[in-house]
Amino acid sequence: MDDHVAKKQKKDPNYDTAWLTDFFVAKHEDTSMCLLCGLIFQLNDQVKIKNHFNACHSEYDNDFPKDSRDRSTKICSLLKCYPMLPKPQYGTVVMLDNMFTETDKSALEFSYKVAYLLARSERPPDDGSKFAEDLIYLFINYACNQDNEVKTGLMKKLHNVQLSVPTMQIRVHAIRAEILKQIDADLERCEWFSLQLSKYESINTASPPLCSVYVRMVFQDFNITEELLKVIPLNAMKLKDQDGFEKLKNFLTSKKIQLKKLVAVTASTACKEFIQCFKDDSDFSHVLTFNCITEELVLAASALQMSWVFNPIVNIVNTIRGSVHLKATGILPELLTEIEAIPKDSLSSKEESMLFEGRLLIKRFQEDLPQVRAFLQSKRELWKYPELQIKEWQMDLAFAVDISQHLHNLKVQLEGKSVVEPQIFNLYEYVKCFQQTVGLYAEHLHKNKLSANIFKHLTKTVDEMDSAIIFNGERFARHLEILKASFESRFKDFKYVEKIVKYFSCPIFNCDDTVEQEITSEIYNVFPDLSDPFLISREVVSIAHDENARRMLFSIAQDGKNIEHFWSALNQDEYQTLVKTFRRLMSCFGFTQLSRNLFSSMERIKSSLRSRTATDKYLNDVLTISSTSYRPDIEKLCETN
Repeated sequence: MDDHVAKKQKKDPNYDTAWLTDFFVAKHEDTSMCLLCGLIFQLNDQVKIKNHFNACHSEYDNDFPKDSRDRSTKICSLLKCYPMLPKPQYGTVVMLDNMFTETDKSALEFSYKVAYLLARSERPPDDGSKFAEDLIYLFINYACNQDNEVKTGLMKKLHNVQLSVPTMQIRVHAIRAEILKQIDADLERCEWFSLQLSKYESINTASPPLCSVYVRMVFQDFNITEELLKVIPLNAMKLKDQDGFEKLKNFLTSKKIQLKKLVAVTASTACKEFIQCFKDDSDFSHVLTFNCITEELVLAASALQMSWVFNPIVNIVNTIRGSVHLKATGILPELLTEIEAIPKDSLSSKEESMLFEGRLLIKRFQEDLPQVRAFLQSKRELWKYPELQIKEWQMDLAFAVDISQHLHNLKVQLEGKSVVEPQIFNLYEYVKCFQQTVGLYAEHLHKNKLSANIFKHLTKTVDEMDSAIIFNGERFARHLEILKASFESRFKDFKYVEKIVKYFSCPIFNCDDTVEQEITSEIYNVFPDLSDPFLISREVVSIAHDENARRMLFSIAQDGKNIEHFWSALNQDEYQTLVKTFRRLMSCFGFTQLSRNLFSSMERIKSSLRSRTATDKYLNDVLTISSTSYRPDIEKLCETN
């Protein structure tokens, strides 16, 4: 502090300059004023000032530790809010700032990097001062060996690095804020974006239900970015979906996000009412709405109505689970392994549960059926399950095993491809292909034709039965027809865009005028905000007779590349409307896998951090940092710190 400032402050014995840095209290004429709430202290009484700070603002000691650059910066920003205060008080802050040398800037950068690593690895903030510091001390001792002079110098540098719990919390929060700024900038820069919504309700009733909001942005260079945009707490006392919709809309408005760039909203089954809110709001009348494809797949499978097959299995499995004798003797080891892999509370006889989560269980049960019967006979409980002796039940079980494998393959195909391909284009095509295949299987079963390649377990079961038993494929054909009808009902949202998705997946060449008009009409129906239908029609006709475009598409297909390579290689000026429409469709989410991964991470983070030094604010910060593909600009954070 310079002499002039020191003399000025010493003239007033009633005001202590330490109050500014200790309690955020500044000198104001003959009184003192709290910079945090504006309260005036008529008497410069340190006891009253200290009591006021501890009662009203004690959290500032955690958020802005004493003798830290963060506290100095905060005081500076508060002083600027009160221009009437005497300028000499800045001298105290200048003195604090001068304590941070050029060397300390690298220490600050190091502190930020430790905080970033903690958040990325989902570690609590006290690991900065405990784990990281201890590890660095060990490394210094190892690296320096007997060189005490170098060791002392490095230890001194380490003492300049702030790794306390409050500092780590502040750093992590600042990193999250910097990442969110990058996301906001990309939202402003992107051409189109879509949202993905999913709801999460904790088993802890004290925790409010949450709605995660992911954004998928598409840029003019055909790059795609998917990021967590917001986790919205829902008010359990209100209509949750209406409350969540209002909060989301207010959030988008506050961010000044251009809603005209929003193409579609994809929601989980639990957010169906959310979708209705979008449909009813005039500001979102242009927005397409979809339900999660994989969730709709699971619900479509529930139409098979095979509870008479699954109910006995669940009861028998619970009997086997509780049999100590069976575990000791090592009977049915493979079935026991599958049983123990499924938590007891999650085992259900519902079709959607048994055909997906219980797929391997029913497969092993069917293959070990003779041993299961022998086990029940030894316990004198076989009489409880007469179904196990009925041939029709055995065939239905084998059919369930086969159809569950087909459904599983489709689900894996959907979830596997979505990472590397534009979601909406291929996902619905896989579903349509499955629907048509199921219809074909039904036709064969109506004629009592059974293929071992398609129904492996059913074919084997039929072959092992008495030749006097006549196979009736009608029963199984009806099951498949019900499944196909369920698919058509569940995926009706995607049917609305089916024709244009099909067109953009494989543009039609040398088509007649009727087809060209139909495609133009479909595109304009889905996206009525397009400026001029004539432009769409002209481009559809032009590309239909473009030999260069035809050769390009053929070459891309031969190389095994996806369709976006074709549209990105086209002349962007000549086919401007079609290319922009393709990028619109690229932005659409197909399902809510990102949200499911997020909620799994949330449970893991809460279970590992909740009981320690992590606050709710820190948990939210970690959730964003650990799930993002953006990297913070540490240099920029150090400059603005």
